[in-house]
Amino acid sequence: IDRAEDKMLVVPLRVRVLPFELEPLDIPIGLFYSVPPQFDWYPGLKDQKWTAIEFQLKDIRDHGMNTLALGLSPSVRKIHDNGKVDLNFQFFNEFMRAYRHFGFDQPISGYGMNKVLHHIRQETEGNKRLYHLAAVNAFKQIMDNARLLSGQDIVIGLADEISNVGGEGLESVIDIAKVLNEAGIPITGYFNSENDAKVFPYFKKVTINNGMKISERLLNQIQKTGNDLWFYNIGMDRFTFGFYLWRTGVKGRVQWHYQLPAVDPFFDLDGRESDYCASYPSFDIRNAINAPWFEQAREGIDDYRYLLTLEKKIQKIKLNCRDARPCVSTEEAEKLLESLRKDISVELANHQWLPSEYDNRRRDVAEMIMGLINK
Repeated sequence: IDRAEDKMLVVPLRVRVLPFELEPLDIPIGLFYSVPPQFDWYPGLKDQKWTAIEFQLKDIRDHGMNTLALGLSPSVRKIHDNGKVDLNFQFFNEFMRAYRHFGFDQPISGYGMNKVLHHIRQETEGNKRLYHLAAVNAFKQIMDNARLLSGQDIVIGLADEISNVGGEGLESVIDIAKVLNEAGIPITGYFNSENDAKVFPYFKKVTINNGMKISERLLNQIQKTGNDLWFYNIGMDRFTFGFYLWRTGVKGRVQWHYQLPAVDPFFDLDGRESDYCASYPSFDIRNAINAPWFEQAREGIDDYRYLLTLEKKIQKIKLNCRDARPCVSTEEAEKLLESLRKDISVELANHQWLPSEYDNRRRDVAEMIMGLINK
């Protein structure tokens, strides 16, 4: 609208409705999430905290995401001599109920569980046996509560970029990882250095970023260990939320952060770190100010679902062909998928698609789905 000349610009829009539903995500994709700090900074906002949390969870789900790397955890009240840990579950349990209510249907990446471990380690310093007993007891309680209230498992995050603190960090993680593995507690870590690979044999799930120099060779090495591989912080863009996940075959992906301002979220030079926000705070907590990359992530997730839908369609046709004649040929569709695999580099630095190429590739996949439906 040009207010000076009182003219309205009309943008033509044509919508094409395709006669198929996209497959739901088959892997967890989401964001790191913790309660935005401004609700603790300003006492007048505390009464709005849960209203904001509920809106934010809905916003994340509306962007197609189905998991969180959760920064919050129960607080430790007391550690008894027998290893029993008293935990304050009040806020954590309410959040688990909200996780279920808003339709998150994949396991939680327990990023904030490292705070629980750190507290236990400090309180039991010098008593390794008590440290191990208390860690197992606390995490079993957390796992049980999460499963009961959210309907999903929580994977305990043990390590956050441990090479940043040197070799001692690696050794301490290996020690507690062995204990938790023996107790049947699922664990992960967030790894950003090639040195971190030393601990991989002690984890059934590993979460890495491109600090480890992601390559075909690295993916093959991790696959041989039997680890479930997740990515974190590999990009705030359409590519790494969609085509790239499909190409690499990872088991999950999370990105930093839904809303974590350092100080003023609209001024990037007033804090120790940048303001990381997929969605920026607003005076009206029900009015999201979403960053462009958050919208691109939603497009990427839809790209992934188009690819998954085509793969599922091919699988269904082949399964039906065992008992039916004549069979519908899936050769052209399989060639398209193979061409896409060759076109997508595992090394992120090699990615050079233009914005229009995403829509063109998605359109090719959609047309192929249509072709199989119509045969």
